[in-house]
Amino acid sequence: MARVLIDTSAWIQFFRYGSDEVSQLVAELVRKDEAVVTGVVLTELLQGIKTDKERQHLSTLFSSLPFIETVREDWQCAGEDLQALRRRGITVPVTDAVIATVAHRRGLAVLTTDPHFKNFKVNRIGVE
Repeated sequence: MARVLIDTSAWIQFFRYGSDEVSQLVAELVRKDEAVVTGVVLTELLQGIKTDKERQHLSTLFSSLPFIETVREDWQCAGEDLQALRRRGITVPVTDAVIATVAHRRGLAVLTTDPHFKNFKVNRIGVE
């Protein structure tokens, strides 16, 4: 079973639109028990929630997904990747670097629509 870390951008599409290509991929991954989540994605989504109903829906859905914990080495690798990118004149959000690092170090693909992920050594799926 191939596991996929679903990035915040794909979850936003799923919650907003529900019927586009990315949303269908999210639904399929969840249905097949191939979707995983990490703390950065959960935090980014909680930041954007507007109602208690949305929060409850997110909480219910995410409670059924495997949760990938971050460890010191994830943060170290993400920081080193960010430093290398900055030397090349590329600046990306820390959150994207952590998500990419978590996925890469665990052999997970990332479902994303965020073009920042092109800067990382990670298997990307989705529409960018």
